[in-house]
Amino acid sequence: MCQLHAFASRAITAMSDVQRHRVVLARAIAPCPRFLLLDELLSALHTSLRETLRDELAVLLRGLDIIAIFVAHDQDKAMAFTDDVAAMSHGRVAQSGTSKGR
Repeated sequence: MCQLHAFASRAITAMSDVQRHRVVLARAIAPCPRFLLLDELLSALHTSLRETLRDELAVLLRGLDIIAIFVAHDQDKAMAFTDDVAAMSHGRVAQSGTSKGR
């Protein structure tokens, strides 16, 4: 599911950033959680890699029926990934709604 079969014998320290992110995701979804918290998961990646992994992740989570809470400090990143959005201030929901285009 995470496209890691070719790297099964490779140490995580010998993997690229994208491959490491895939390992993290594989470990997180392996126990079949109902909810998944993703805190700035993609922020360290280059834009094109971030977009590719974000799109693959969205398909994977929907296919597995996992609800993801995606923490992002960048509004554009959050809006591109989500169905529903909540903006928080001082630990409380300040505004919520659905994202446009989804």
